[in-house]
Amino acid sequence: MTSLQQALGVKFKDITILRQALLHPSITASRLESNQRLEFLGDAVLGCVVAEKLYEERKGLNEGELTLARQNLVSTAALAEIALEQGYDKLLFMSFQEEGYGGRGNVKILADTVEAVIGAVFVDQGYQCAQMVIERLYKTKFAKMETSTILTMDPISSVMNFSKQLGLEPCYKVVKEGVEHAPKFTVHLSLNGHPLGWGTGRSSKDAKYAASQYALKLLESKTKQEIEAIKKPRN
Repeated sequence: MTSLQQALGVKFKDITILRQALLHPSITASRLESNQRLEFLGDAVLGCVVAEKLYEERKGLNEGELTLARQNLVSTAALAEIALEQGYDKLLFMSFQEEGYGGRGNVKILADTVEAVIGAVFVDQGYQCAQMVIERLYKTKFAKMETSTILTMDPISSVMNFSKQLGLEPCYKVVKEGVEHAPKFTVHLSLNGHPLGWGTGRSSKDAKYAASQYALKLLESKTKQEIEAIKKPRN
């Protein structure tokens, strides 16, 4: 925990809160003991800080552009990248079974961990310190925050445009799990019966966004012949 505190630039008053941020639900007896509540809080704090940063530094963007920019900066992919940069994949506590399933490389788990750490800082140190930590974690991304990059078309729109080029319509199947006050959504994306990706999130919109990101990465790796094959329905 000492090295993590040094990396964050924070000395915790209650170190158990930081430890909790690294506890994946698979290793705890109760979900209340895992990092999920901290993740929920960290998600809100992160969204607020990034929104404020964009509002102050990108005065030429309208409301829709600000929303898209924030969505890209706090996306699952962006957070997972930060988690790997900070080495959170090595610090996570999870069950052997979850680890065997590739949990340490799971982008959703990595993204959740970043949010949980931010939540832990907020609980222990308050908003200003959490803001400082986010600035530190996002130092590279904020430095490269060119308008052309943060306003790249969102994955859902990109998938829709790609589908139209093939004369097809993407199919998103949504599965809702968990309790009412803390649901978990999983979205499976397919095109003409061909599975392209899946994603999870606290809302169907977040899960759809993650599934579209997954699909775009898969499509980028396909050959022209493989793309053409998608035009043929899969039973």
